[in-house]
Amino acid sequence: MAATYYTLLTNIGQAKIANAIALGQTVAWTHMAVGDGNGNPTTPTQTQTALVRETYRALINQLTVDPDNPNYMVAEMIIPTNVGGWSVNEVGIFDADGDLIAVANFPATYKPQLAEGSGRDLVVRIVIQVSNASVVTLKIDPAIVLASQKWVADQYVKKITVAGGTTGQVLAKSSNANEAFAWVDPTAAVSVLVDAKPERQTLADLQTVVNLAVLTTQALAVYIEGVRLIETIDYTVNSATQFTLARSYPGGSRIHMYQNDPTSVIADASEAQRGFVQLATTAEAQALLNDAHALTPKKLADAFKGGNQSLVTSGYQKLPGGLIIQYGTGTTNGSGNLAITFPVAFPVACRSLVGSPIAPGQGVAVRLSSVPTPTAGGLQTFSTGTGNAQSNTEVYWQAIGY
Repeated sequence: MAATYYTLLTNIGQAKIANAIALGQTVAWTHMAVGDGNGNPTTPTQTQTALVRETYRALINQLTVDPDNPNYMVAEMIIPTNVGGWSVNEVGIFDADGDLIAVANFPATYKPQLAEGSGRDLVVRIVIQVSNASVVTLKIDPAIVLASQKWVADQYVKKITVAGGTTGQVLAKSSNANEAFAWVDPTAAVSVLVDAKPERQTLADLQTVVNLAVLTTQALAVYIEGVRLIETIDYTVNSATQFTLARSYPGGSRIHMYQNDPTSVIADASEAQRGFVQLATTAEAQALLNDAHALTPKKLADAFKGGNQSLVTSGYQKLPGGLIIQYGTGTTNGSGNLAITFPVAFPVACRSLVGSPIAPGQGVAVRLSSVPTPTAGGLQTFSTGTGNAQSNTEVYWQAIGY
């Protein structure tokens, strides 16, 4: 029989857990909230971003691992005596950003106020299965009268004095050893790191139906040769263990499926393996130094611009690999000489400096008048008939170096 009460990781919760695994970070769960569902029973959905109608929110009182199942996290909150006047029909867990991470429906439980003639602390506990995003049973018995930690401490726990600590801190176990305690801040966020569940198969030629042997289609991420597929567009779910691809792929294509984590188990791309790769920024493209980010055609064009290019009368173009081409115009003086200062200095040397008259067919040619340096060079115009210097001649020049 299907469970009546259960807990779901929301789409936001699944995405945050997946992103945290991919980046080697943690997810901070800080608050629990209850709601009355507008007076009606609720059905949790993965697309929820809020409770139907929230009535009370508080810091998580405890977040522990179920001693009978290491894949279950048990979250607890306490609704104090002075709060109430409504029924609890729904429960949610929120992270430090205020996002709804998990949502559960709850057996209708009325929480009275003292003014109604009855009052009590209400402890709410829900269980979240963190090994995957499958529906889990809500482990709670509303028939059991739940006592607050304060009442238990006042009535049954032996009162002791422990040195240290500051206002607001509480004692918590620091290890499994006897009498191993430490003062902690109960308002600090609790971090949970979740592992992904993978399943890998190889497609046959013309195969479109995929049967899962390990996972289910609940919150499934599907990749073929490293490209993520989109549900309802690239594939259709048939059942809890089967889906159909929108088209066939070449025989031998690798299909990877993941639950809880659509990205972290895919490695970064390298020269030796396929994987995820980040696109380069314009600045990275123009620096010509980053070996980890990919260039799009636009960014490849951008790589030749910015500080690598000056398209003016006397300008330059820096090329990948270090080669620099510079150009310009000038007019020789009365001695036929043209002194050139390059728009940018060559880091090592200028290896070629040539020129040509702007107006051809006048019997004038151009030759070097001095050996170029990384920052400057000289040309001279002369008569091709006499070899004598030719003054006041407009010249195009071009320099190449690195």
